[in-house]
Amino acid sequence: MPTPISLFDIEPIRAHLSKGVLIVTPNQRLASRIRNAYAIDCGSRGHATVIAPRVVSMGQWLQQLWQQLIVAADPVAITLRPLSQDQEHAIWESIVSDSRYGAALLRPKATAVQAISAYKALIDWQQDVDSPALRSQLEGDEDSAALLHWVDCFKQRCQREHWLPSANLPAIITDAYKRQALSLIHISEPTRPY
Repeated sequence: MPTPISLFDIEPIRAHLSKGVLIVTPNQRLASRIRNAYAIDCGSRGHATVIAPRVVSMGQWLQQLWQQLIVAADPVAITLRPLSQDQEHAIWESIVSDSRYGAALLRPKATAVQAISAYKALIDWQQDVDSPALRSQLEGDEDSAALLHWVDCFKQRCQREHWLPSANLPAIITDAYKRQALSLIHISEPTRPY
């Protein structure tokens, strides 16, 4: 049987992995590589079984925390309905296509994808789209004004329907920590052999 090859050096984090410390990565690919590298490392050390390390992507971690809020019947969480990626795309596409700017677009679906990306960037960079300074800056350009209009429509629709866009999940989780609805000690996931 060929010897498995790891493409990730776990040496700097091996002790943390073996102690069950939660490691959050920016994406699923890196989380998977770390888990695989840990399994290969344990196998090369003669371990018959391996306790799965607690390595998750940022998205998975946020979803786990969201589930903890739901299970705890957090008053904020139980009033919101998270949107799937497909649902968000459909909503944005509808907003873009139905807007006064949509008639002039050759590819409204592609524009909706770009609008989603721009909205997420604004949220990630903690830009307040209701800020008069930002609004006046965006309204000065036709493309930016279109984006601002679409963002306003999206926010209004989400608020009216009690939808939670994925871009807003980190803010909800942060707020839950501030309200002490979540605590760092409470973050747990049972480990399992693989």
